[in-house]
Amino acid sequence: MFEDIFLWTVPLVAVLGTFAFLITIIWGNQRRRERELHYRHELHRSLLEKGLDADGLVRLYEGEQRAKWASRREGLRLAGLVTLFFGISFMLAFQFIEDIDIWKLGWVPAGLGAALAVWAQLLAPRARQS
Repeated sequence: MFEDIFLWTVPLVAVLGTFAFLITIIWGNQRRRERELHYRHELHRSLLEKGLDADGLVRLYEGEQRAKWASRREGLRLAGLVTLFFGISFMLAFQFIEDIDIWKLGWVPAGLGAALAVWAQLLAPRARQS
C-alpha cells in the first residue's frame, strides 16, 4: 500500500514542483522587466524636466537599442561557436566507434553552430548609425 502511494506521489510532486519553479521564474522575470521599464520612464521624465530636448531623448533611446543588439549579437556568436565546437568534438569522439557511423550526427550541431555564428557576424540586424 505504501509503495502504491509512493509510486504516484513522487511523479506528481516532481511535475508540480517543476511547474511551480517555472511559474516563479517567469513571474520574477516579468517583475524585473516591469521595474526596468518604470526606472527608465522615471529617468526619461527627469531628463525632460531638466531641459533635455526630445532629440536628445531619441538619441539616448537609440543608444540603448544599439547596446541591446550588440549584446544579443555577442551572445549569438558565442552560442554559435559553442555549438559548432560541440558538433566537431562529437564527430571526433565518436569517429572511432566502428559498429555504426554515429559520428556523422555531429554534422547537425556543427552546422547549426556555424549557421548561428555566421548569422550573428554577418546578417544580424544592426542599429542605424545616426
